[in-house]
Amino acid sequence: MEVTKRSGLKEKLDIEKIRTVLDNAYNLLKEFKDTEKHSGLSLEQVSIDEIMEDIEINLFDGIETAAIFQHILHSLLTRAIDDPIYDAMARNVLLQRIYKQAFGGVYSPKKAYKELFVDYIDNAVELGLLDERLASYYDLELLAHELSPQRDTLLKFNGLYNLMDRYLIKDLDTGNILEAPQWFWMRVAMGVAIVEKTEEERNHWAIEFYNMMSSMEFIPSTPTLFNSGTKFPQLSSCFVVDLEDDLSKIFETVKQVGMLNKHAGGVGLAATKLRAKDSIIHSIQGKSSGIIPFLKIIDETITAVSQGGRRRGSALASLEPWHLDVFDFIRTKRKWGDDSQRFKNLKIALFLNDEFMKRVEENGDWYLFDPADCPKLINTYGKKFSREYSKCIRKALSGKIRHKKIKAMELFKEAIEKTAETGEPWYTFKDPINIRHPNKHTGTILTTNLCTEQLLVSTYDSIESCNLGSLVLPKFLSNSTFDWDRFQAITRKAIRFLDNVIDANYYALSAVETGTKKSRKIGLGFMGYQDLIEKLKLPVESKEAFRLLDKIGETMSYVAIDASTELAKERGTYPNFEGSDWSKGIIPIDTLEYLFRERFLDKDFLDECAGSISYTTSACSLVNPRQVCHAISEMRYHRSIDYKNIVDDYVYGEDKLEDDTLPTFNWEELREKVKQGIRNACQTTLAPTATISIIAGTSQSFEPYYALVYSRTNIAGRFLEVNENFINDLKDLGLWDKLREDVLIQQGSIQGIKEIPKDIKAIYKTAYEVDTDIYIKQAAILQKWIDSSISRNLYFNTRDTNKIIDVYLKAWKYGLKATYYAFMPAKIKTEGKYVHEDIKETRAITSHFESKEQDKSATASQPPNSSENGSKHTIAASSQSTQAKTVSSASSSKPKNGNKGKLVESDNLMPLDEVMKEKGYCEECGN
Repeated sequence: MEVTKRSGLKEKLDIEKIRTVLDNAYNLLKEFKDTEKHSGLSLEQVSIDEIMEDIEINLFDGIETAAIFQHILHSLLTRAIDDPIYDAMARNVLLQRIYKQAFGGVYSPKKAYKELFVDYIDNAVELGLLDERLASYYDLELLAHELSPQRDTLLKFNGLYNLMDRYLIKDLDTGNILEAPQWFWMRVAMGVAIVEKTEEERNHWAIEFYNMMSSMEFIPSTPTLFNSGTKFPQLSSCFVVDLEDDLSKIFETVKQVGMLNKHAGGVGLAATKLRAKDSIIHSIQGKSSGIIPFLKIIDETITAVSQGGRRRGSALASLEPWHLDVFDFIRTKRKWGDDSQRFKNLKIALFLNDEFMKRVEENGDWYLFDPADCPKLINTYGKKFSREYSKCIRKALSGKIRHKKIKAMELFKEAIEKTAETGEPWYTFKDPINIRHPNKHTGTILTTNLCTEQLLVSTYDSIESCNLGSLVLPKFLSNSTFDWDRFQAITRKAIRFLDNVIDANYYALSAVETGTKKSRKIGLGFMGYQDLIEKLKLPVESKEAFRLLDKIGETMSYVAIDASTELAKERGTYPNFEGSDWSKGIIPIDTLEYLFRERFLDKDFLDECAGSISYTTSACSLVNPRQVCHAISEMRYHRSIDYKNIVDDYVYGEDKLEDDTLPTFNWEELREKVKQGIRNACQTTLAPTATISIIAGTSQSFEPYYALVYSRTNIAGRFLEVNENFINDLKDLGLWDKLREDVLIQQGSIQGIKEIPKDIKAIYKTAYEVDTDIYIKQAAILQKWIDSSISRNLYFNTRDTNKIIDVYLKAWKYGLKATYYAFMPAKIKTEGKYVHEDIKETRAITSHFESKEQDKSATASQPPNSSENGSKHTIAASSQSTQAKTVSSASSSKPKNGNKGKLVESDNLMPLDEVMKEKGYCEECGN
């Protein structure tokens, strides 16, 4: 039997080479046995002979070496669902490929990492891939000594595959991988520490940054991982640009969007200033074509721009609900209709104000205007907006300006219907965004960033950006106890890291450098919350889980603010500090009070009341009419809502739990401290983390798991993944072997399986099994502490428009600044299904099966009689996986532990990557 090499040459198949790959993977387990033992893995579970049987049964004459590699991975990964040691084996097989290319041969990683590090830096610099300063600004021998090769085993297979596929630098000519994972982490660390003043400080902080990233305690966003230490270190995730109502500036903005996307940034666009359709253009005595044609240009631009060949461009356009073109805007994401009126890749959001939401709630009238006629509406919010809006209504009713009168609910309901169909528009809230913004004096925020978690001020010549990173919560768990001291220590280091990013950054546009350095906004968040509470055995709906979330938010906020004030002592305050809330000793938690006072203390009511009482009390000089009215308003207000405790009351009711073991903070002392200066205008946020959470091997942000069982595509095909915490808990109860088939048949839900205890069911509810109100409560409790915004997905188990509207009204009422995607399961469709025999009749999901319908590429890549070569079943990789067209495998004739190891996807089981693709979810985001 012959094998076809990558060069096209053929040679005799040496079966022992395959065994050598497996032996080497096993030896890596032994080499790093301390790390693997810590992960609870047992080397005795590995059976190389069984794996070899699986591989050999799929070999045929002329098979390509790449296909053999896929078969090796496939055989390991199909066993990983029961025995995590096989995921570690698959990861080690992948590591061998990386080591072979990066190290230039077969080396012990413990030796090669340290001995070849200097050569790696010098070679990459010579090839023009890395900044030449990396070779001269550091003591490379010292950094090499600090590398920890065993931390490669902290990566799971999918995390390593993502690193290899997208992040590790490669030779542009040959495609060979030039850096191994620990070199990658050190390269990112060096690229960020490079702004420290002395070589000693650079070495120190490069090591500190390396340690917290390589140990997976903190991971920065994708642009930082992509570009840190390279020739063009564009490290920022988020940008916001303002579309001016001027033709030359519009096309300049198009250029800006293209340049920002080129360097891996996601862009938010404020579109409200663009005049409405049929608006008079006096300079040419013509009429405007409205906002859609100009936004269509943006859509085509981001479609055309590739971010270094690694992902497509991305942008979000926001529009306020009073714009005359708003109905055309919310219809641009339809799957049908005139292509010139639809956006392929441009995301859309409604930038909602309190006035509109109140009228939705009251089913009141709503007036649409041309911003050319009502320009003051754009930069106002709160009561000022309401007054300006009333003035526009009076002008409209007197015939002075164009308008359209509708019911507010009519617009909101159609928008919600579109969200139910396509996931867009998203909904962001102008008033809480601006009222709670610590830098109100620098201008009005007119849109969020792409993923709705960043609030940036933008003008034509000053564009703010933000740099993101996330703490990995489960990494702070030790013996079922959260290490608050370690969490605080890493938070402080992460703030310094993100502040450094601002100065290490390459700015594609001078306007971005100007805006960014004036405010120095950063965004520290976290990921892995769902993973954490599962490990702690806390149901997501429990008050204990909310208390933990609340304390995580408070701790991160306090320490981030304190760390930024300490940086200000060392490096100076940000230029726009004077006039900010910080300069007045006002911190984010304080601004929640301002929001609810703005909403519920009615100045107009006070004025009217004062006038009426003044007349009746004029004879009594001791009565102050305005004080009386203010007292009445306060009483009315406090009967309906207590602004200081609104969120806590909503979340906890009357039973807020206290715990003396949780950290406490001196907020009054911090208020005084920030008056003296702070380094960053904003410090905290919550980004989606959809990409970097795969690297970390944990759950996204504070998102629930979509399902307990889902499929994911990688280099070896499509595989089922099952929540590892859940498997471990069932194994502890002795139920996994008995119930695994039922879990798979239920397509990732366990609520209908009687044998599973109630406490386990409570812990492992999936996204659609949790009341949507819980997601609002989670966001509300975090938004108290977060100075920027939160990217909050919502999961609805209903398609009832009225019920969905109620949820968004609640999100607005309780102070959320933004929401993100809305997921509704009934509309999600898969693009690649696997067909198998009727599960309910055969109950054979975990045993042999035959594919009834193979991908055409699978048939084309094998000889006609390949099905006679002993293959028991074939799983064809989806068309999305260009690297793995065919993956064949067969169950071992003597499967370990009974009928395990071969898992088939149900016809209706949701492929997670396709769910994400259906919604465009965060593949284009900078997180």
